[in-house]
Amino acid sequence: MTTEPRETAPRVSTGMLAKLKWMVGLRLFLASALLGSAVVLDLHERLPFPTSPLYGLLAVTFGLSLAYAIALRSQRWLLGQGVAQLTLDLALVSLLVHFTGGLDSAFPFMYIFVIFAAATVIERPGGLVVGILSGLLYAMLVVAEWTQVIHPVDFAAGSLPTDPWGTRHTRS
Repeated sequence: MTTEPRETAPRVSTGMLAKLKWMVGLRLFLASALLGSAVVLDLHERLPFPTSPLYGLLAVTFGLSLAYAIALRSQRWLLGQGVAQLTLDLALVSLLVHFTGGLDSAFPFMYIFVIFAAATVIERPGGLVVGILSGLLYAMLVVAEWTQVIHPVDFAAGSLPTDPWGTRHTRS
């Protein structure tokens, strides 16, 4: 009578693990590029938005990436880790857009990277869900700032972001 040995460890989806590692690497690359650009611009000229929230968000991004890399070593709950990473990425991009000008931010394109990551990690359903959530989050941010539910970030020279009709307001 022969018995087959039982697997005691859960099977690891090497494909999902590789995709999550790729996502952590891409996040670190983008955060590093943004940090480098912000430092260079900040040294040469005053940026039109406060830089401390930007540097704070980048520090959080680097910290979360380290936590993700450590969590991936366990090779457990990979789908849950992927969903958590994408959810936090959407929150970080929304905060980045808000703190860099909201309506006038140069960074709404960053949502595209989260959508691409979702489409890669969770495939078509993930890309669709994250795409819809990205649109909703950006729309909510724009409406919240436009209706003054969330106050826009103070810009240099006391100017405020542009309203939806393209007129610029100044503080008195």
